[in-house]
Amino acid sequence: MTDDRDNKNLQEQFVSLATLARRWQVSVTGARTICDRVGIESYYLGAVPRGTRRFRLQDIEEYERSSRA
Repeated sequence: MTDDRDNKNLQEQFVSLATLARRWQVSVTGARTICDRVGIESYYLGAVPRGTRRFRLQDIEEYERSSRA
């Protein structure tokens, strides 16, 4: 049970490029470009290079707040 809870917690803390693309109404490539240009750090869950690239939701929310200011 702990593994399921830990997995759910990770899913809530990190978002994928596809999720960001929907959130920002851009393509996945557009979301990747935005993250790379503004320096949002990415994390690989699993073994690199086949790991899943994710972004911390906290970093995304900070970027969104600062871009509106």
